[in-house]
Amino acid sequence: MNNNLAKALAHPLRRQIFALLGERPASAKQLSAELDERLSSVAYHFRRLDELGLIRLVKVVQKRGATEKIFKAVKVVPLSALTRRELPSSIRDHVSAPILQMIFDRGVAALNAGTLDARDDSHLVCLPAVLDAEGWKDVAAIMDRALTDIAKARTRSSKRLSSTGKPGIRTTIVVASFESPGTLS
Repeated sequence: MNNNLAKALAHPLRRQIFALLGERPASAKQLSAELDERLSSVAYHFRRLDELGLIRLVKVVQKRGATEKIFKAVKVVPLSALTRRELPSSIRDHVSAPILQMIFDRGVAALNAGTLDARDDSHLVCLPAVLDAEGWKDVAAIMDRALTDIAKARTRSSKRLSSTGKPGIRTTIVVASFESPGTLS
């Protein structure tokens, strides 16, 4: 994995900012309000992400004599099984916990907003399994292919949306497989 990405993911607020800028362009001021964080702290992490080459300036807006810089993620990198393997073990837990929290937060928000089950073709599945080593590798390979296919679909969709100007369907895609503790049935 790119060492810059590891540095970006090493701080929880930077991970949040990077994830949000992967979804849409925003300024430090906008995300400061959205995340309920001090502007100076958010601006610092914007500068770090910019220095690491992970975000880029897309627009400068003049507002009442002030300059607001709008950034977006240069490349949205899903934290797939492939990149997780490349993360130092010292930061894996620090990366996983916020991702699980984001999944939970988005799921609850979608449930409360009535969008979780609004589409007939949405998916929400939990499939506990007991696998042997070969089965584990089979599932890992399937997950890697799914992530690759999802990334391609997302790129194609982004191009179509850019050409039409339509807002698109805000979507949360979760792909997960992990070893469960023996205490679960």
